[in-house]
Amino acid sequence: IKDHDVFRRGQRGPSQAPVEHQLMVLLKFLGMEGTGSANENLRDVFKTGQGTNEVYRDRVVKAILSLKDRVLFWPGAEEREQIAKQLGKMGFHNCVGIADGTLFPIAFKPAREDADAYNGRKHQWSVSCMIICDHNRIIRAVLNGWPGSTHDDRIIKHMDLHQNPQDYFSVLQYIIGDSAFDVQSFLLSAFKKPAGCTIPREQELFNDAMKTPRVISEHTIGILKGRFPFLRSLRFKLDDDLSTHARMLEYVECAMILHNMLTPEEEQSEWYDEDSDGFSHATDLDDPTRVPPLSSDDDLNRALPPGAPADTRRRQVMTHLEDNHVFH
Repeated sequence: IKDHDVFRRGQRGPSQAPVEHQLMVLLKFLGMEGTGSANENLRDVFKTGQGTNEVYRDRVVKAILSLKDRVLFWPGAEEREQIAKQLGKMGFHNCVGIADGTLFPIAFKPAREDADAYNGRKHQWSVSCMIICDHNRIIRAVLNGWPGSTHDDRIIKHMDLHQNPQDYFSVLQYIIGDSAFDVQSFLLSAFKKPAGCTIPREQELFNDAMKTPRVISEHTIGILKGRFPFLRSLRFKLDDDLSTHARMLEYVECAMILHNMLTPEEEQSEWYDEDSDGFSHATDLDDPTRVPPLSSDDDLNRALPPGAPADTRRRQVMTHLEDNHVFH
């Protein structure tokens, strides 16, 4: 980032601090939770003023955001085939990603008329985020900044990926997610299980089989929050001035770009998200006991006919998993 225009010296004024110094100020901010990322703490560590620290952070965030198109992007056709090959070893052939929602707590009550909407299901105040990752725990698509009470299905339906799936998937490809999502031909969700009720055994087993790839998204979000603890308590005072909201989202997106740049890196067990559903660790994708490749005449190798019910592809996958003894 050192050659970014934001670090160029103007015709007037003193020289800037070294880019490495400015970067350290941002990383210290992203790497602490709560008051550890407060300006007072940064001032004590770097012996710089509050205004200076904010200028440093904002410069570096702007420079890192300029890397987004190279680091955080939806995979092209060839790369999607490679992702599908890996996730196919878990039984989900032609799957190119895993969708999951998460909450980023806000340290202060929003001073907005719709403040109650930020009162999320797990934290007093939060913003909701939808993340789609691949098998390598790299974030591939994101929609962030919705009030914490917003349902995951509503958020994903506002993603361009959902509104224009033909631009993101081949006719065979799809992503997977939990039962919060409405099933689509390109979005296979777990079967909903009403409270106090049972669902057919094959649906229960399908949900169990889906836990193996879904643990990847749980780990992705856990690693993201573990690397950048400021995400556990966003110290931004949201009000009706949308510029503050936009600035907060830029910092969150900056953390996601850095996450992708750091992946793969040896993960730490304490990084896993505290909101995890308790899934077991994913097994080795090269495990020879995994599901065999698709046969050429398998239904999953055929495009769905026009007007097919939304859950047709999900039921085809469920049948394939059962036929290949993935269900135990």
